[in-house]
Amino acid sequence: MVRRISLLLTIVLSILLTAASCSFDLSMPTVQSHEQVDESSIDVDLSSMSGTVVYSAVFDMLNNPDEYRGKTIRMRGQFMVYNYEDTGNYYFTCLIQDATACCQQGLEFTYKPDYTYPTDFPEPGEEITVTGIFDTYEEKGYTYCRLRDSIIG
Repeated sequence: MVRRISLLLTIVLSILLTAASCSFDLSMPTVQSHEQVDESSIDVDLSSMSGTVVYSAVFDMLNNPDEYRGKTIRMRGQFMVYNYEDTGNYYFTCLIQDATACCQQGLEFTYKPDYTYPTDFPEPGEEITVTGIFDTYEEKGYTYCRLRDSIIG
């Protein structure tokens, strides 16, 4: 039993040391908002949490939207865009993977009206930090969650 715990601790320590030595591209997208985010206005900052904690927090937001509606949320993840042909709309998401990269969770977000796609948006797959107001909306009989009036930066 002691041997297994020692082996497990060695593996965990090796993973942590390897992760700490990896280099990550933390550069921001080339297109950024001209607006600044008031740090004191952020109610939930997911950008500083681990992938697993963020995954759990977003899961909670999607299952308990009334607890988060109207709160300012910041998150960091991959920019993804989906064109839904039935509505003709583009849907923008910030997608986050858990620590093992086996599961993904994300939130849709909308920009303020003065942005146009694709001119004012990052490339799909780019790392972004999004700040917006958590809200829900109805479409085709379903309720969806999103960050509205979002900015990148």
